[in-house]
Amino acid sequence: MLSLSGGKKDSDNSAEKEEVLFEISEYESKLEMKLTEIIEKIDGTSDIHVMITLDKTEESIYGGKTSDISATITPTIRGVAVVCKGGENAVVREKVSEAVCKALGVSAARVCVTY
Repeated sequence: MLSLSGGKKDSDNSAEKEEVLFEISEYESKLEMKLTEIIEKIDGTSDIHVMITLDKTEESIYGGKTSDISATITPTIRGVAVVCKGGENAVVREKVSEAVCKALGVSAARVCVTY
């Protein structure tokens, strides 16, 4: 027997998951655009494409005995790929990598710069 209330709950969860995925995608896109703007300012770069992958979704931390959100943790960055003209030059590649690391607070091991 099909439960109508159970179906609605699944539908609500599905819509909530889609909204979260959309928000994450939008967050990635904004980071990618900002990073592209930074990399464009580095001499020797052009035709820049940036991809950022996130490790987990946004997380809310509830505090105390209330159900109020006391903190929100943004997703962590899993990795960054930068493809650009100029990436074949070791000096340019190093400058791009350093800019990405500093801007996003990630280690060089999480950054790939290529051409």
